[in-house]
Amino acid sequence: GMIRAFCEGDDIHRRTASEVFGVPFEAVTGMQRSAAKAVNFGIVYGISDFGLARNLGITRKEAARYIDLYLTRYPGIRRYMLESVEAGKRDGYVKTLMGRRRELPELQSSNYNTRSFGERVAMNMPIQGTAADIIKLAMVRVHQRLTCEGLRAKLILQIHDELIIDAPKDEAEHVAALLTECMQNVIQLSVPLRADVKIGRSWFETKWKLEMLIGLTGSIAAGKSTVSGRLAHLGAHVLDADVVAREVVEPGTRGLAMLEQAFGSDILTESGMLDRRALAARVFG
Repeated sequence: GMIRAFCEGDDIHRRTASEVFGVPFEAVTGMQRSAAKAVNFGIVYGISDFGLARNLGITRKEAARYIDLYLTRYPGIRRYMLESVEAGKRDGYVKTLMGRRRELPELQSSNYNTRSFGERVAMNMPIQGTAADIIKLAMVRVHQRLTCEGLRAKLILQIHDELIIDAPKDEAEHVAALLTECMQNVIQLSVPLRADVKIGRSWFETKWKLEMLIGLTGSIAAGKSTVSGRLAHLGAHVLDADVVAREVVEPGTRGLAMLEQAFGSDILTESGMLDRRALAARVFG
């Protein structure tokens, strides 16, 4: 099920929803995918019906049903969760795939909340700890390759599961291929590691260029122009609303003609410009 979905490059959350709720892959609803996604990620933290209900805006009864369906469909995950806690209690620690340990004295606590925290850590640390080990090993491999090949590119930053390299333009394509190879082959698992590499003038441009809309507002001399100028320098597309507004309502423009048609010629000044006060009076008065 889940391993096959990873190997085939499926939308893992949609595939999970399809198998958990027993509906065709193409018929999965947005709500079902959201629930599956929340459980997929929440399992790492020892998700509860209370936490899932809060995240999805559903009742605890519904959340409990989702979790039960999930763990029934994927018994290996339930087994992993139980065995991780038992190993922590037995050994006093849990470890990553690469052997790094996290001591768990919390599991011996007489305090219920502390003990519950220890159980969540026992389930979480081997997963997120292994992910941390993988990205650190990838950093070492990438640095070694850059050095061995005599490239001018430098590994400058790690952000969660991302690596950022500062490379001259003439090395960019080669370094992108090198980075992909190092990250995807850093460790062999039962599922493939996939890396998406993007090239841009900045991290902002590669990650957010088409994904973020920022609105700036403020009084005169508040610094809007400074901030928008900085965003433009980082690769953002800046749209000045004042400039657009002036262009739309200048004499002879289609925008002004439409306003005149809708509200009458009283909204125009003697010179044919838009009288904003008159327009406001017609709209709100």
